[in-house]
Amino acid sequence: MTIRPAADPGQGVNAAVTTRNRKTCKALERYLGREVHAADGTLLGHVSDVLVDVRSGTADWLVVLLVGPLPRHRAIPLRMSIEVTGRVLVPTSRAALRAAPAVRPGRALSAPEERRQRRHWSEG
Repeated sequence: MTIRPAADPGQGVNAAVTTRNRKTCKALERYLGREVHAADGTLLGHVSDVLVDVRSGTADWLVVLLVGPLPRHRAIPLRMSIEVTGRVLVPTSRAALRAAPAVRPGRALSAPEERRQRRHWSEG
């Protein structure tokens, strides 16, 4: 799908939606599939999705498919991450990431789910 700017900037909502879609596409291109490592270099998993704030269109969460025998998806705040040489570094341990509330791939966070995520990451 090609996203083009609205023909008339006065179109209000349509122009905003187009801008949000562009931001979402850029975030997906930037992070999807990247390795996620702890600060000590331990591989934690790979970015499997990027969750975007509905109101602002800003990428807020990286969904990480954790390495290991069971497929587990966890969200980590994008603001906690740093990009270094094609990888995403996060200041957390494997245990802290595994202890985060699970997320379902391909699904947005509900308001209560997002509160649980924020509570987990603010306590850590």
